[in-house]
Amino acid sequence: MEAYPHLQTTRRMVTSSREQRPGSLTMDYRNKAIDHERRLMTYVAENFQVRYDLPAFTHLTQITQAETMRYAYKAWRRMWGHPGARKCGGVLVWQLNDCWPTMSWAIVDYYLVKKPAFYAIARALRPLDVGISRSCLEWTSGHADPSLRKECEYDVWIASSRLDAAQVELRVRFISIQTGKDIRDVIASTLYAQPNGTTEVHKKQRVAVAASAANTADDPFVIHASLTLNGELVATDTAWPEPFKYLDLNDRHVGLEIYQSRGKISISSRLPIKGFVLEETEGMKLSDNGFDLVPGEKREIQIEAAPTTDHLRWTYLGAPDETSTYRPKL
Repeated sequence: MEAYPHLQTTRRMVTSSREQRPGSLTMDYRNKAIDHERRLMTYVAENFQVRYDLPAFTHLTQITQAETMRYAYKAWRRMWGHPGARKCGGVLVWQLNDCWPTMSWAIVDYYLVKKPAFYAIARALRPLDVGISRSCLEWTSGHADPSLRKECEYDVWIASSRLDAAQVELRVRFISIQTGKDIRDVIASTLYAQPNGTTEVHKKQRVAVAASAANTADDPFVIHASLTLNGELVATDTAWPEPFKYLDLNDRHVGLEIYQSRGKISISSRLPIKGFVLEETEGMKLSDNGFDLVPGEKREIQIEAAPTTDHLRWTYLGAPDETSTYRPKL
């Protein structure tokens, strides 16, 4: 799955401001994948509200790639299973990095700037990870009929590469996308994650869904799982109703604080957000990027070699166009 690099890389490889747009001759020349535009636009248009300015389109391609890697790597790792039922023993990513500045399958660009997909893979390969799969109706062919959306089926599992059984706490929440409130009881459990394998926790669980956003009794919601070990949050995963283009993701009320003296950024949100991305530049190092966030959780990111506060850009699905300026915490 292809994705654009971050904006700094694109503007270095295409120096004419007139050509710095999706579909320009110079941009197409830089992409060597066969049928790249047709295939990439199909994935973007089928899943997201298309925005064609360079910053927004870059973000959409990056989230498309990251979501693909998240789904694939979590599913493959789940298939490691347990002794006597191994189905997948490992995978290789294509591709790691680029041999010249371009838009490509790489998860690290020519200047070694990481795309969000890099972090999606890293999260899926943590020693302890939690995964969610969620069913959705076919919308890419035929007639999209909202009256058929009456329930969804979901699975939750834990993947572990530890050599010992780990006692963990698992919480599964159902959070309204529009209000940020839990619309069903939290499912909490304490269990042992089996060593070097997959622990299936919930399989083929069914839950009612809203036919439309107007049905306030069953607002469109995310299913969010969090995994805690020894009181520390070690992994999360969020399953959204798809496609994302059918969702109203405006006004997410995202809060961001920068602590320059400690090299830390703290992000929180009053509503579920999809695909939060800090725009990376050459030499910048982040502990995480390209993630989802739900109310009640705060994500703290370690950052090195950051640009000045006034030039730090971030975005997410539904974000306003304006770049914000922040007052750093000392």
